[in-house]
Amino acid sequence: MTVYRKIQILLAICTGWMIDMPYGYAQPELWRAEVRSMFPAQTKNLWIHHMKGHIAGLHHVDFMLGTDGQQCKGMYILESSKARFYFEGEDKNESIDLVEQTRSGRVTGFISGIYNGQNLTAVWTDIHKIQRIPVVCTLWSHDTAAPPEACPSAESISVYEGMAGNEKVKLFVRKNEDKCALQWYIGEKQYEEEIRLPASGRFLTLNNKCPLLNGKKLHAPTDDWTGKSDLDLVDNDRIYRLSVKQQLDFECYEFADFATRMELIKPKSDHKKFNSWLEQKFRLWHMENKLRKDNKPDHEYAVADRWKYSIYGWVEVYFFNNELISGIIYRQNSQETHTDKQAFIYDLSGGKELTIRDIFEKNFNAQEYINRVIAARKKEMALSDSLKKWADGQTFRNLALKPSGISCTTDFHPVFGELEIMIPFTELKTNIQLKSLLKELNKD
Repeated sequence: MTVYRKIQILLAICTGWMIDMPYGYAQPELWRAEVRSMFPAQTKNLWIHHMKGHIAGLHHVDFMLGTDGQQCKGMYILESSKARFYFEGEDKNESIDLVEQTRSGRVTGFISGIYNGQNLTAVWTDIHKIQRIPVVCTLWSHDTAAPPEACPSAESISVYEGMAGNEKVKLFVRKNEDKCALQWYIGEKQYEEEIRLPASGRFLTLNNKCPLLNGKKLHAPTDDWTGKSDLDLVDNDRIYRLSVKQQLDFECYEFADFATRMELIKPKSDHKKFNSWLEQKFRLWHMENKLRKDNKPDHEYAVADRWKYSIYGWVEVYFFNNELISGIIYRQNSQETHTDKQAFIYDLSGGKELTIRDIFEKNFNAQEYINRVIAARKKEMALSDSLKKWADGQTFRNLALKPSGISCTTDFHPVFGELEIMIPFTELKTNIQLKSLLKELNKD
């Protein structure tokens, strides 16, 4: 290190601010200096290692571990919130046992595992040893290594269209790692199935209730089924081409501080206004549940608050093209028994959320019509007594678009799940005024 750079670091430590130093370079040096100050000045053979990694395979952390071969001290920083936790403990034969502490010195957890000078593989537990969360970190160098990706998402949706015999077919494929959920739309009917991608080979045998599809094979030209290429529906010696029309990737947002761990999986759209609108939906929900209020000095917390809140949110996309996207936003909080649902229809070309009234002509009372259909369909449902009693009290108020019609779903119940009533577009097509939707429907 040059004399100039040493002077910069000393000035930063003394004054608390930096002189034209890149954040990526300066911050680890400050952290090292802080860890060094935790040991007696006369300590020899002291190694301070900067590692990067994840907690729970999700939350990105910088891990600064100092060791003299026997005693460990240091800290780790949660990147999303900059919350900082300190630790001290023993380092014996590549095994570490650390006590996690707050800045104010209160014990909030334990970290135990293996550290070989290069990799840390450990488990974090709370003080009551109820929560067990994996910690995986790797030695990191600013000059030679890129930091590990934080909060990756292996999810994507692809939309295919084509002909099978004399039938027009639409297929939604929701891929998540090696699993795929298939939603087939043939005329007004919908068929669903879940499949696991083969370890090798590119053929899948279909197994659903549709006579046109059941027993047929689906063939992908690439092993990863990414949705960037067409699919073939194979029926003995006949092959029907399903052309890819749209492809939508998903991204992950993670946040962790003293009391809260949060993960959101949401569509990764090219439309900035939609991305901002969706982010605001999650942000408002976060504020409504007063979860970010926990971002306060650690001495104001109770020890039992450590990662008390677990929050998960995701988006089910039912319909999308270049102009419209529709689906359901789901949000869960470990401190509540219910799952929050919010249906949405968003005009990508216009950059705004739509109501059901925006889809239909002004002189047509769409909501009244939908309510009448729901009331009639509820009477036709063959349900158990307990499920029927619950369904009778539901309004099926969550309205979203699917390729074949309007999906009306109940709120989410922890036991019963959710029920759906579909209203085909063929019943309403003459009353639709939204041009982008009419253009989509007129493809059929």
